Amino acid sequence: MPKLGCGGEVCRMVSEQSGSTSATIDHCLAALHQDNSAEAHHQLGSAYAAIYNFDAAEASYRTALKINPDFAPALYDLGVLLHYHGDRSFEAVRFLEWARAVAPDHIEVHRVLGSIFRNFGVLPKALESYKAYVKCLPQSAHAHVKLGALYSEGWMHDEAIAHLREAIRLDTTNSTKARFELADALLRAKKPDFARKQYADAMAHQTVATFKARSAAARFSVLLILGPGYVNTPYGHLVAGRDYDVHILPLLESLYYDIPAIRARVDVVVNLISGAERSENILLTAAVLFKHLGLPVVNHPQRISMTDRATIAQRLAHIPGCRIARCIPVSGAALCSDVPTSEVGMFNMPFLARVSGLHGGDQFEKIASITELREFAAKRPEADYYLMDYLDYQSSDGHYRKYRFFCIGGQILPYHLAIGDQWKVHHFNTDMINTVWMQQEEKAFLMNAGAVFGPAQMATLDAITKTIGLEFMGIDCALDREGNVVVFEANATMLVNGNTSDFPYKAPSVKAIKIAFGAMLSRMVKSASP
Repeated sequence: MPKLGCGGEVCRMVSEQSGSTSATIDHCLAALHQDNSAEAHHQLGSAYAAIYNFDAAEASYRTALKINPDFAPALYDLGVLLHYHGDRSFEAVRFLEWARAVAPDHIEVHRVLGSIFRNFGVLPKALESYKAYVKCLPQSAHAHVKLGALYSEGWMHDEAIAHLREAIRLDTTNSTKARFELADALLRAKKPDFARKQYADAMAHQTVATFKARSAAARFSVLLILGPGYVNTPYGHLVAGRDYDVHILPLLESLYYDIPAIRARVDVVVNLISGAERSENILLTAAVLFKHLGLPVVNHPQRISMTDRATIAQRLAHIPGCRIARCIPVSGAALCSDVPTSEVGMFNMPFLARVSGLHGGDQFEKIASITELREFAAKRPEADYYLMDYLDYQSSDGHYRKYRFFCIGGQILPYHLAIGDQWKVHHFNTDMINTVWMQQEEKAFLMNAGAVFGPAQMATLDAITKTIGLEFMGIDCALDREGNVVVFEANATMLVNGNTSDFPYKAPSVKAIKIAFGAMLSRMVKSASP
C-alpha cells in the first residue's frame, strides 16, 4: 500500500537539502518526461506546496488523481490543501474520506478528518475519526488530547476527563495543552475549584498557549485573554485559517504574569471576557494587565463592564428608532416572597423574567401572573433575576423574526435571521431546517440586509454600536410594525458559528465576519506602530 503524503513536507525537506526549491521543481518536471505517473505528478504537487504555490500544487494533485483515482498520497495531500489553504473544507472531506477508504490504517487521515468535522460541528463523525486516531496511536498524548477535548465540547465529562488525564500521564513534561483542556472540561463538569488548579498547573509550565499562523509568515501576533469560569466571547471561527499568530492566556486573579515577555510577543490584545454580570473582579484584573501591557485592546474591560442587560437598557433607551425593554434587577428571594416586591408593580402583564448572567434563552420565561412568577423563581431562589417588559414584535404574517448583526471595527454585518412561531426565537428552535421559504428569506436578508433594514434602521444600529463602544459585538433585534428596531441583546457574548453545512447560503456572511475581524486587528496593529 502506498504511503500517504504529508502536505508537501517531504519535498520541502528535499528542497532544503538541495539548497534550491526551483531545482526541486525542475527535477520533478524533468521526471515527468520519463514517468508520467500519478506518483510523479504528486511529487511535483508537493514541490509546489513546499514553496506555497497552492494553485499549482492543487493542479498537480488533481492530475495525479486523473491518472490514478485511488492514489492515496494525492487524495490525502489534496484534501489537506483544500482544508488548510483553499477554505474548501466540504470538498476536502470527499478526498480525505476517499483516502481513508484506500488507506484505513493511516493515522493522519483520521486526525485531519476529526479536525474538519469538529469545525463543522458534526460531533458523531468527529468522535469516530478521533477514536480511530487514538486506536492507531494509543500511546500518543496528542491523540488523547484531541479526543478528550472533543468529548468535553460534547459535554461528555467523564470521557473527556479520562482521556485528558491519560494524556498528562503519557507526557507530563509537555502537558500544557492537556492541562488547559482538562481545566476547561472540569469547568463544564461544574468543578471550578479543580479547574482553577489545572489552569494554575498548566500556567506553571507555560503561561501562554501559542498557535501559529496558517500561512508562510505571520503578519502580526494576537493575544486572546479569557476568564476561566466566566462568560467569554466564542472565538473559534473568528481566528480559524488565520494569517497571524494567536496566543491564548487564561486570566487568573492570583497569578503573576511576566509583562515584558508577553509584550515582546504580542501586537494586539483581544479581551474575550464578555459577560458583565458577576465578572467585576476578573474584569478589573484584566484592566490592570492591559494597562501594564500598553498594547491596543479589542473590547476593553471597562467597556465590557457597562454591557449588563440593565445598563444596556438604560443606555439605549433614548436612541431614535430603538425600542428596548426596561430591565430591572431583583433577587430570587424577593420574587419568592409572599408579598410581591415593588419591582413587580412596575410591569404590566405579561412581562418577562430571566436569571441574570445567562444567555441563549436559558431560564427565561413570559410571566402572566404572580403565581407563575413565584413558581419560576422557586426553581432557583438563590439566583439574581431580571424583570423586563414584553415587547410584541410579531410580524403581520403571524411569525416572529429575530435578526443578528455583528459590529466589527465600525462595520455592521448581517449574520442570520431566525423565523419562528413563538416569541422566544433562536435559530436552533425554529423549523427553518425544513422550511424552504424561511431559508429563502434568510438568504435574501444576508445578501442584501439594506433591503430589510433601510437607512433609518441602519442609522439606529450604528447609533447603538457607537453608544456601546465595543470593537466587536453582536446585536439581536427585530423590526416592529412601525419600523422600529426592537433590541433584545447587544453585547460581545454572541457566537459566530463556522458550521454552515445545514444552511450553506450562510457561508459568505460567516466568512465576511471572519475577514472583517482580521482586518480590524490588522488596522489596530498598524495604527499602533511607530
